[in-house]
Amino acid sequence: MPYDEITHPDDEQQSAEVTPLQWTLAGFTMALTTMVVTTALYGTKEQSERAFRLLPWMKRDQQPAPGEDTAPNRRRAPRK
Repeated sequence: MPYDEITHPDDEQQSAEVTPLQWTLAGFTMALTTMVVTTALYGTKEQSERAFRLLPWMKRDQQPAPGEDTAPNRRRAPRK
């Protein structure tokens, strides 16, 4: 079914523009990660040990929402 009309979003709809706060947060996160990794690789032995202990804290943990079922999904019985 061909469409002859092209629909344009209304001016009142929100666009997917990045806000200055998002840019700042992304820049801060990248700078912090770069600093910790650089210290872990090239710092003194004591600083490297501290930086390596920070790395697991920086990873993103996906925790289930309260009340969400955390059991693995069960497979259906095979078809006969």
